[in-house]
This record gives sequence, structure tokens and C-alpha cells, in this order.
Amino acid sequence: IHGWKQFALRNWSVAVPALIAGLVTAIFIYAELNSAYSLAHLEAYRPVFSWRRFTLTNAHFINELLYDSVSRIGRAILVAWPVIFLYAFWRRDRLLQLMAFWVVITPLPLAFIPARGGAMLYIVLFGWAIIIARVLQDLVGLAGRVLAVSEPSTTMLRTLATAAVAVALAVFTQWQSQHFDQTRVLLSSGQKSLHVIQAFRSLNLHPALGSTILLEPKARFYQNPWYPKFVASLVWNDRSLHVYVAGQQQLTHEEIANMDYVISFNEFSAQLVRTAESDRS
Repeated sequence: IHGWKQFALRNWSVAVPALIAGLVTAIFIYAELNSAYSLAHLEAYRPVFSWRRFTLTNAHFINELLYDSVSRIGRAILVAWPVIFLYAFWRRDRLLQLMAFWVVITPLPLAFIPARGGAMLYIVLFGWAIIIARVLQDLVGLAGRVLAVSEPSTTMLRTLATAAVAVALAVFTQWQSQHFDQTRVLLSSGQKSLHVIQAFRSLNLHPALGSTILLEPKARFYQNPWYPKFVASLVWNDRSLHVYVAGQQQLTHEEIANMDYVISFNEFSAQLVRTAESDRS
């Protein structure tokens, strides 16, 4: 017991910041989950804690990193998880061991909600990049030992292997970009957003603080169901506004009737269906 007391006293100053951070995080999570406007109430952010959702989401992560969100490669790599752990502990490489846990644990905040992609994957991408780099390093070292080359030659072999992998990755990225026509898709998406922004700005609308706005798209010309809300938030840049998208949130007839603004829009035009006249300029 005396030993535990000494241990606690020695490490108390180190533990206090972590405990405070944990307490603040717990309060934040509780508030986010139980507030009236919590994202957890929305289908797109509602977690489903199941093994199937976990595996499908992680497979989707891998496929997204390889530019193909519908391939079977992701599921195949999930089967390789035990192999990665065995390899890391067999090598007794602490960095590999850390990265083996990394690629499993870091996606957990996103692993049980509907699949995300793109910018959400940079953390797990770091883990896979380190694992692949370590494996390639070991393969080059093994090739050097098999070929019985000298140390300078092994260093040169590592340099050439690194360059070859970089070139292969660049070629693969270019091929996938052309295959999925990503450049045109991204440029088209940017133009579409610009059109919608111009349509909203053409209303010359300046909502009062705390106003409620209902957006009614005339046609579904976007993929992300929350796209209209994001564009509206960008245009008015007012966090006090409550913006709703028709069909995405369960609103009662009374709530709809009490909206301060109802806006009908498509990609190129927007129309005020109902407005709080005193707030319109």
C-alpha cells in the first residue's frame, strides 16, 4: 500500500491534466448527445453498434483510400488485420505494434455511423502509410540479404525502392483519377456550389439572429442530403440561425408554419415562399 501511495504522489502532477481533459471531454460528450440540436438525433450521425457496421465501415475506409468505394479490396485487407498484428509482434517493432492498433482504434469515432470518406480518413491513412513503409523496408532488407549485397548497395536498393513506390503511387493515382473522372467531378461540384451560393445571395436576405429557415429543394441535384444547409450556413455565416432541409428532418406542420423563412430553390435560382417581412431588406 505504501508503494502505491508513493507511486500516486510521484505521478499525480502528470495525471491531473489527463483527468481534467477527460472530465471536460465527458461533459462535452454528454452535452452534445443530450442537447435539443444534437447531431446524434439525425440519422446520418446516429451510431449503430454492431460488428457488421464496424467491418463495413472500415472496409469502406480502405476502399476510399484506394479511390474505389465499391471494390472488395477493403474487406480483404480487414482479413489481414490479424496478420499485421502477428507481424508487428513477431518483429518486436514498437512502431509497427502502435500502427497495428492505430488502424483499428483511430477510426472508432466514425466506425459505427454511416460511412464517411475523404478528409475524415487522414488519421487512419497515416497508420497504413507507416505499416506499408515498414513492410517495404523489411522486404528490401530481405532482398539485400538474399542477394548478399554490401551495405552501400543495400542503401542504394532502398533508395531505388522508395522512388519506385512513389512513381507507382503517382501512376496509380493518375490512372484512378482518369478512370473515375475525378477532376471533372470536382470542378463540376465547385461550379454547382457557386451557382447555389449566387442563387441564395440574389434574395438579398439578412435573417435576424435566431431565425428559423426551411429550405425546400425543387429537385435533388446534389448527393449529400445536408448540402443545402452547408451552403446556407456559408452564405449567411450566422451560427444562431436554425436551418432545416425539407425531407431531412421530422418537422410537424406547426413547426413548418412557424418558420420565419421558407425558401424554395434549385441550382440556379431561389425564391422566398414565406418571409418575416420586418427582417427583409
